[in-house]
Amino acid sequence: MIYSDRPSVAVDLGCATAFGGDPAKCPPVVARVLSVYPSTAAAPASLAEGCRSV
Repeated sequence: MIYSDRPSVAVDLGCATAFGGDPAKCPPVVARVLSVYPSTAAAPASLAEGCRSV
């Protein structure tokens, strides 16, 4: 992932902040990404809606 030449938002639940970045900004991003893959909550109306929210 690190050498993929593509931007990434949430590589893992910690947003790979060990490689740089502000870990305080990670939880809101992960929450939005996880809304696309809900475990018990309702999924977004569409995948596009979930992607736009990220």
